[in-house]
Amino acid sequence: MKKIIIFAITLLLSFSIFTSPNASASTFTGNSHEKSLTYLAENNVLLPDKDGKYYPYRSVTRGEFASYLAKILKLPASSESTFTDVYSTNPFAKDILSAAEVGIITGYPDGSFKPNNIITRQHMAVMISRVLDYLVIPKNTGTLTFTDSKDILEEYITDVSIGANLGIIKGSTEGNKVFFYPQKSTTIAQSATFIYRLVEVAKENGYTDFPDFFSFEVKEIVNKQLVNGKQYKTFEDAQKGVTKSNQVIERNGKIIKMPSGLVITNGYTVVYSHPKEESRYVTTSATTDTEMEYLGTEVVEDYSGKKTFWAKVQYADRIGYVKLDKATLKPYVLLTNRSYYSVSNGELKHTIFYNSTNREASYIIGKAPSVLQEGKKYYSWNGYTFFNENNTTIAGEYFNYYQFLPARSKTNYTAEEIDTYIMSELTRLENLYTLYPTSYPIYKDATLNSKLVGLGEVLKRAEEKYQVNALMILALAQNESAYGLSNQALTNNNLFGLYVTDTNPLNKKFTSVESNITELMEKFWNLNYIPPTAGYANGAVFGNKTIGFNVRYASDPYWGAKAAGQYYKIDKSLGYKDAGTYKIGMTTTSGVNVRKDASLNFAAAFTYKLSNMPVIIMNPDINGFVEILSDSPSYQNLYIHKDLVRELNIIK
Repeated sequence: MKKIIIFAITLLLSFSIFTSPNASASTFTGNSHEKSLTYLAENNVLLPDKDGKYYPYRSVTRGEFASYLAKILKLPASSESTFTDVYSTNPFAKDILSAAEVGIITGYPDGSFKPNNIITRQHMAVMISRVLDYLVIPKNTGTLTFTDSKDILEEYITDVSIGANLGIIKGSTEGNKVFFYPQKSTTIAQSATFIYRLVEVAKENGYTDFPDFFSFEVKEIVNKQLVNGKQYKTFEDAQKGVTKSNQVIERNGKIIKMPSGLVITNGYTVVYSHPKEESRYVTTSATTDTEMEYLGTEVVEDYSGKKTFWAKVQYADRIGYVKLDKATLKPYVLLTNRSYYSVSNGELKHTIFYNSTNREASYIIGKAPSVLQEGKKYYSWNGYTFFNENNTTIAGEYFNYYQFLPARSKTNYTAEEIDTYIMSELTRLENLYTLYPTSYPIYKDATLNSKLVGLGEVLKRAEEKYQVNALMILALAQNESAYGLSNQALTNNNLFGLYVTDTNPLNKKFTSVESNITELMEKFWNLNYIPPTAGYANGAVFGNKTIGFNVRYASDPYWGAKAAGQYYKIDKSLGYKDAGTYKIGMTTTSGVNVRKDASLNFAAAFTYKLSNMPVIIMNPDINGFVEILSDSPSYQNLYIHKDLVRELNIIK
């Protein structure tokens, strides 16, 4: 009996968008209740007249609505004549009697039902409430917020409240007010939506035998809008229905396949190298509002038959997969805004658009490539190859020096110079607070409170001890700790967000800033990130989501570029003593042996498993080898065959 009840309820609640043998794809096109109408027609709840017409805008009668409920619930037939005015010649007679048999409808004191009378919205709410009783679905009331709640007759207020609380009844919005119009009639289309929502509620309460909703719909992009199209029950059928280059496939109202566009993450998202969830396939992660290039949609079916939809994406120079329940697909033609690069006073500015808040934020990475022009927008997936608004690629690669400078480098600045910069920058921030106290409250007394004060000597000691560029450490501290003024910095001496993750923020307290730097070096950079054979070795540079620390260190896709921008700011302030000090190269293939001398006869000190590993070139040609500064602290200079290294075009 429960299966019968469930099946019936589903039909009741459904007002989905499906194509049925009884209703052509275009029958209800343009009607705001198209999904509901098609669902009822598909399942023979809503029937056409002898000419095949449905008249969705006509007011529905009491007899018709009772019939919809009986059909959707597949109520058993009843031969008992209940009402004095329901005759056997009435086309809805059997359904009316079936609904009366189970208590979904009742008549008037005189024994009549008045099947041909137009049903009011409050009477419809009563019938829906009785269906909930029939299906034994919990009912709760809430406070009615309709502008015209006072017009509901007292005996119907509870039923209307129950329907509204479950989302079956939503009212009509006019201006900033919502009306229920309890004593007005309801169109066939509107009644279909009431039933569709009822089916949704039934399914949420465990009734699984209702007819499936049409989950997939093929829509066309016309004049920057999605136009309703044809509905399908399976993704495979929907794919066959895509016949134009401007069509998309939606699943339950969300785009899951499109010609081209952006994949925008809805929260912290894992990017996999293969569309499976096993941890061995994890390639990197992304934070909220990360933009990726859409490359296609793939479906994975598990052992139980459950299907998971994945977007294939390009993320920097990496190809990966994200689950579509973690992201939103946006066709290019429908975008109103996106992140971009521009040139400002000869510097490369990156403006990030946050889709969830519709806001922008920007930062300077470094000097701009000379081929980019001021006043124009450019885009890039990796930060060193660009294309314009016409999707034309700008010839060449343009690497930011600070973003791809290996950590084993050394700064040319002394501890005193570093301290001078720190105090100058903190003074600038303090002045910002003075001018705009409500906008920059964190900068109050920056020169007194910041954990960066006096850090020059500590940074230079760390550089010497750990063979890591002191300004890379400072740049990271500025980026992660708001110039030493963040809560983590002030409370826990944590300048680098150590152990503070998207999914598990741990408030670990360090005894001093120097101990925090020691932890960064010994437990992170020199353990997992810099050594060529380390677990997270993707290149000993700030990098991006393909190369460097940024692959695994932070979910922010622009973490490496932002940190590089901080290094550029420091160097610019102090006179560009570091700019271009080192010549940077990059390996051209995977499995590159790094040898102890400039000969194939010497054993490899280590091997770069991955391609595109940045290296510092000390000498470009010694007997056919390139001399490099070793990423491993166990060696000083090592050698790579020159055919396996290319020199990077650094922006100057």
